[in-house]
Amino acid sequence: MAKIGNWGSHLKFETSDRRILTFNGLKRDFAARTASHVPVFGKPVLEFLGNDLQSITFTITVNAMRGISPRKIERKLLGCISAGVVAPLVVGRRTICTKAMLTNVSEAFGVVLKRGELCSAQFDLTMTEYR
Repeated sequence: MAKIGNWGSHLKFETSDRRILTFNGLKRDFAARTASHVPVFGKPVLEFLGNDLQSITFTITVNAMRGISPRKIERKLLGCISAGVVAPLVVGRRTICTKAMLTNVSEAFGVVLKRGELCSAQFDLTMTEYR
């Protein structure tokens, strides 16, 4: 089994013979908080107020044929949003964010079998740094 990373104990990204849960397209956004002051004459003056919270987005694709139930992941993600779970996001041995909160989940159904059984789904996740 190869461990890729995790979000606390809630999501464990790994590959093995029995289970595959990976992510792709990880993107981190950093920004500064600023204020613009407009004098009577001349150009506006920009003031640095500090760092803004970082935002992290990535996509996970879940396939029941790879050992993970899309419905189970869906319930877990929605439960984490509802509870306001905060956990560290780690990729490899590197901590990407010490306190990350799941703030948005977008789900796209892939293969749906008869009787509405979900075989695959794609989840676009957005996490925001928690302070």
